[in-house]
Amino acid sequence: MRLLVCTTGTQGDVQPCVAVARGLRQAGHDVEVASATAFQPLIEAAGLPFLRLDEPDPRRVMRDVQQGTLGQSARIRLFKHLFRRRPPPAHALARQKELCAGRDMVLSHISNYLHLTESLGLPFVYLAAYPTLPTGSFPHHLSRIPVSLGGPLNRLTHLLFRQLFWLPDREWVNAWRAELGLPALGFSGPHPQAVRREVPYLFGYSPALLPRPADWPPQAEVTGFWFLDTTTSYQPPPDLLKFLDSGPPPVVMAFGSLVDPNPPELQRHLFAALEQTGQRGLVLAGWNLDQTTLPPNIFRANWVPLPWILPRVRAVIHHSGAGTTSEILRAAVPSVPLPYSGEQKFWGRRLHQLGLASAPLPRSKLETQPLVQRLQFVLHNSQLPERLRSMSQKLRAENGVGQAVRLIEEFASSRVKNRKS
Repeated sequence: MRLLVCTTGTQGDVQPCVAVARGLRQAGHDVEVASATAFQPLIEAAGLPFLRLDEPDPRRVMRDVQQGTLGQSARIRLFKHLFRRRPPPAHALARQKELCAGRDMVLSHISNYLHLTESLGLPFVYLAAYPTLPTGSFPHHLSRIPVSLGGPLNRLTHLLFRQLFWLPDREWVNAWRAELGLPALGFSGPHPQAVRREVPYLFGYSPALLPRPADWPPQAEVTGFWFLDTTTSYQPPPDLLKFLDSGPPPVVMAFGSLVDPNPPELQRHLFAALEQTGQRGLVLAGWNLDQTTLPPNIFRANWVPLPWILPRVRAVIHHSGAGTTSEILRAAVPSVPLPYSGEQKFWGRRLHQLGLASAPLPRSKLETQPLVQRLQFVLHNSQLPERLRSMSQKLRAENGVGQAVRLIEEFASSRVKNRKS
């Protein structure tokens, strides 16, 4: 099959899709990956052809998103985000349509491709790293509700958030659908129609972390995490090896592709907490340090693959993004979630609910003493290592990429049979 995988956002959004694309290529399919230019090295390092999307620099987008993390409530940030939403430029939509030409199937987490593939009569597979379909099993991941409200109310949170995101886009999407020769969508938006079209929804996280809801449609599957292992060719710099060898395993501070809105404040609390708990620290690139001279117990490294470094550390302070969370669980490392926004808070709460991490400490509420307490918890809790080992064994027994490839091929085969019949 000639397949197109389209992905953008943060590295945590892009990397799992690249893992699926590589799995499909290894299965013998012709796969190309379209994304923002910033991710071209990641995609090509995975042995995949890169195609350019007309997208703004994701680093600038992430910086703008995180600017309001401090000093504003989550509700204000959400409503600002929603009511500042603008339709994509015409050239970006045209580029997306152009990329679909000549494909046998398109796979993406970008909703625009639901409309494009419908207009072109192409099979489409929706890829996601967190749950996006309504369910009565748990509240919506953006709701910030820490406990189940019961089936009907849980489902209501999903429907409310679906409307919050759909209504600001409804006018421009329906105008675009008219240009594509498609009928307008009503109040419920594109995803209910996609479910009726039996579009497969594949979710790239582990059912051991969050089981598949029984009330999801049959074409929705939780496959296991989509790992993209990148350690085989990694050569650690000598100064990093020297730091690791010079003392006990450090606490890693890993914030993925986030750009912190106040780096001096962040590092002040992080470094003070490490000092008070007597720990060495390793900062992974991804957030901005305010100063070039670091305390002697802190080392800053540029990009380091998480699968390489995590077995060499004592604990992790992280933003609880899906990709970082998956690697921490696979390595069975104790951690302190420090979520900023979005689904990060959902995963941070889930880790704590399962006894796999400390209670989350939202970035907006970061203070030194609460961070010290959480670090002490993960460093000295006697039950945490065994729970983490058990979860790690479950993740290592899964093959999320292989399961996704199998389901995609089954879907393609069924489409061919339906056409013939």
